[in-house]
Amino acid sequence: MRRGIALPAMLFVLTLVSALAVSGVYAARRLGAIQRDGEAAQRVELAVEQALVDAVVGWDSTGRALQPIGAVAPLATADSSSTNVSVWVTRIARNVYWIVAEASDAARIPLHRRIGLLIHVVAGVPEAVPERAWTELP
Repeated sequence: MRRGIALPAMLFVLTLVSALAVSGVYAARRLGAIQRDGEAAQRVELAVEQALVDAVVGWDSTGRALQPIGAVAPLATADSSSTNVSVWVTRIARNVYWIVAEASDAARIPLHRRIGLLIHVVAGVPEAVPERAWTELP
């Protein structure tokens, strides 16, 4: 039987337990950060989609009819506590418009989302172009 092995064995066990505790704390913090980033990404996605919906709901047929073809006009800009949203419309043809909404969030990591909506105006009422009306933009 070897004598004097108890102290090194206990130090080794304490080192392993400490390493497990530190790794557990690290994993919990990473999961919390991932969850916060996911929530911020959802805020940005909801803000940009809501901005497009608001642009279509509040469509100004008279004002858009006066917009020259090829011209870009800002529709709205909104700044909340952490999310900034901008919307603009481009007249592509006589009755076809391209609405683009862009949102960004200055959370822990900068998040950015931009989507576009192609609409066709019939009798002053905007309608989404069938097939590929919504487009994810870089």
